[in-house]
Amino acid sequence: MAAGRDVDVMFEKFVSGCRAALRRISAHTRGEHSVSDVEGEAWLLAEELRLEKGLTPEFGCRDYQEKIISFLYQKLVRYSEVNVRHAVRLDHAPAGAPDDAVNPLLTKLAADERLEPLAILIEREEAAADREVEPAAYESPAAAYLQLLRRFDNKMLDVATHLLISRSWCYRRFNQALNLAKLQRPLAKEAFSTAEGLEPSPWRKFRALHVRRQLELDIDTPMLI
Repeated sequence: MAAGRDVDVMFEKFVSGCRAALRRISAHTRGEHSVSDVEGEAWLLAEELRLEKGLTPEFGCRDYQEKIISFLYQKLVRYSEVNVRHAVRLDHAPAGAPDDAVNPLLTKLAADERLEPLAILIEREEAAADREVEPAAYESPAAAYLQLLRRFDNKMLDVATHLLISRSWCYRRFNQALNLAKLQRPLAKEAFSTAEGLEPSPWRKFRALHVRRQLELDIDTPMLI
């Protein structure tokens, strides 16, 4: 633990003493890496050198500091220049343009709207959704309740009012239909009528309402004391 703390302290001193060199590397990357990014790369590079080359991190040693700075420049600056020397950085503004300007090549390289990956995925999902035909209301009790709930905006009280039944009984029948839909195997559609326009309706003409009355005291009748 003590050695680990010593390495941390020496690394902080290395960062403080080599701040100018780290800033120069950051500037040569043209904004690809900030100064803090370069500092983090220095710490990671020290670990890579320890594992691959057996170099013990000695941030207090001048030769080791120069080696880290040289490796950082090669990795973050020279490597990028060699590999993308003739490439155009689309994420950078053109020379002489404001920093927030968009590279004109982006508009030329942009794909047609129908060829965009996101547009293709959305089109495929919509096509798949169109192929998934929902069961008609007359095909099963679960489908009937599904259609009714959608018609009445998923409000069970409105469904119960439409069917002229109590809300508790409506919930009970809905749960029974839901369990039946989970357990029953799907039936062939040929077994059902193909008539359209059918919708569950009340099975009776009216619903009797039971009005609860509070306990009443007949105060007009004389009381015997």
